[in-house]
Amino acid sequence: MLWELSRMNFPEMKKQPTKHGYQSRMSRRAWLELRRQGLGGSDAGVALGCHPFKSPMDLYIDKKKGKSKEVKGLAVTLGNDLEPFVIKKAQEIYPDRCREIQELQIMSHPDHPWMMATVDAGAFGDKGPGIIEAKTALSKFGALGWINGAIPPHYRAQVLHYLAVSGLSWGVIVALTEGPAWHHHVIEPDPEELQDLIEKESRLWRAIQEDDFAFLLDETDRCADALGLLYPSHVDEKEIDLRDNERAQKAIDQYFTSKGFEKAASEDKREAENILKSLIGDCERAYLGSCEITWKTTSRGARRFLVKETK
Repeated sequence: MLWELSRMNFPEMKKQPTKHGYQSRMSRRAWLELRRQGLGGSDAGVALGCHPFKSPMDLYIDKKKGKSKEVKGLAVTLGNDLEPFVIKKAQEIYPDRCREIQELQIMSHPDHPWMMATVDAGAFGDKGPGIIEAKTALSKFGALGWINGAIPPHYRAQVLHYLAVSGLSWGVIVALTEGPAWHHHVIEPDPEELQDLIEKESRLWRAIQEDDFAFLLDETDRCADALGLLYPSHVDEKEIDLRDNERAQKAIDQYFTSKGFEKAASEDKREAENILKSLIGDCERAYLGSCEITWKTTSRGARRFLVKETK
């Protein structure tokens, strides 16, 4: 047996090959429940602050409350179906590293058991044991993160998480994107980078366990959406007195201060707009530096003011 890692603590989760890829012996419901007991590779980008779709509050309501916006659709189905194909491509691109391919069980970190990993595939070759992460991004939006030789940061964080959990020293990530086009990278992090990830994941997991909203909340729309999912409706006649709550007082002060700046900024913008309108007069268009200014008459007889940069 190629892989003799004592960190594989869940032997019942060994992946089984199927016609369309790999699946677990566990039911979908049991798998989701297991995921809520810790942080996985797809959560690592949240800890590093680089995940484009998840906020700390998203993880909180998923892990602690069992609520989440589970993504389903064609992209997910294609990703699952094409995983063996992408893994095979990794063998072709890195024959020295990926001479042998091995299915891996779910793993947990020996010192931080809440750090879990389900790796797409293990590999073995001239560089010793490593991992393969297979991605598909067949939409125009999904392909943008791979242009100019880049790796989407949350995907790199995912590989770092797997390496931190497994104790292995390298991983390859191979992606099939729109085009179609192939992208591939070898990731060999230094110990300091992995330690930084572990520390940030530890802080995030502790905040989730301790209901530490001071750490979990941020200014993003994703956080606002997560709160809406956590509290989808009110309870009639239910009230709370926050007058002695210091955190609430700071928040309300921040709210009104920001609202004041917002009002001042809006007034400054309107004054600048009026100055420009007076200078344009009855012209349809004006140019100023890299800006094009239009003040067109619409079909309803009103004039519409617009400023856009041309460079």
